[in-house]
Amino acid sequence: MSVTPRPALVALAGASSLLLLAATPASALAAGHVAKPKHVKVVHFNAHGTVVSASGSTAVVLARTVQVQHQGVRHNVSITVTVAPGAFKKVGKGHKAPTTAGLIVGDQVELTGTETGPADAQVFTVTHAVQHAQAAHVFLGKVTAVNGTLIKVSKGAEASDDQAENDNGLHGFAVDVSKATVTVDGAAGTLAVGQTVVILGEGDHDAVLAASVYAFTVAPTVLAGKISVVTGSQVTLKDDGKTTTVDLAGTPLVVNGNAGGALTSVAAGARAVVLGTTTGGVFAPSLAFVFNSADKHPVGHNHNH
Repeated sequence: MSVTPRPALVALAGASSLLLLAATPASALAAGHVAKPKHVKVVHFNAHGTVVSASGSTAVVLARTVQVQHQGVRHNVSITVTVAPGAFKKVGKGHKAPTTAGLIVGDQVELTGTETGPADAQVFTVTHAVQHAQAAHVFLGKVTAVNGTLIKVSKGAEASDDQAENDNGLHGFAVDVSKATVTVDGAAGTLAVGQTVVILGEGDHDAVLAASVYAFTVAPTVLAGKISVVTGSQVTLKDDGKTTTVDLAGTPLVVNGNAGGALTSVAAGARAVVLGTTTGGVFAPSLAFVFNSADKHPVGHNHNH
């Protein structure tokens, strides 16, 4: 007796086979197994620089150097970091032990940790951090490049108010102006190549975080040195064996990074930088910066002291 085929059952079996094939990943069919998740490469990094901003456990650092394992060293770049719990093993003199990230804007930091991600989207996690308070200074030079909020400044005749705090033998500075008040010839303005600038801020070698930038289209006369004598409103500056006496009556003063300083706060032993104009051999001051042992933090106000 012959058996009659059952087309419906055959069709159903064929459809089931197609469903099974469709449900199986193509990679598994090709390789015979399911692909494993891609391994994320973790390498180590270390960086030295200045804190530009800090919020919770995240911070932006202007790094004068950042070295990533097997990738070499980069200079004067901004990096965003996440500070892991317990990263602070010790804290610079004058700071209380932080309970969170504890990073203070304007402080110098030494960071080590791990880095993941591609070159254009690196993720830095800090596992060890040390920070130190930095003194306020003024840095003088000429703008040679403007790249967003990062500018380059060539070294001026006076690299800084403090001869020990110059550009360390280099030819200029990288300056982050993201938090700076900028004036050009005494009025609010925009920085441009060729301007002479006097930068108030905190610097780690040749990387500077600016609090204020005073730009000039015509370079001012600059007098700098240590104050040796104060007689009324007259101060005598000594620099490289030369002495110059300047009358600061009516001259705006920035004392330890704070504008609106009083003459009574100016004393012998402090460092000073005085800007002005010279006409017929006579110097007329227009702005003076004075620093003593209390000079720090002209940029940040989130102090943990």
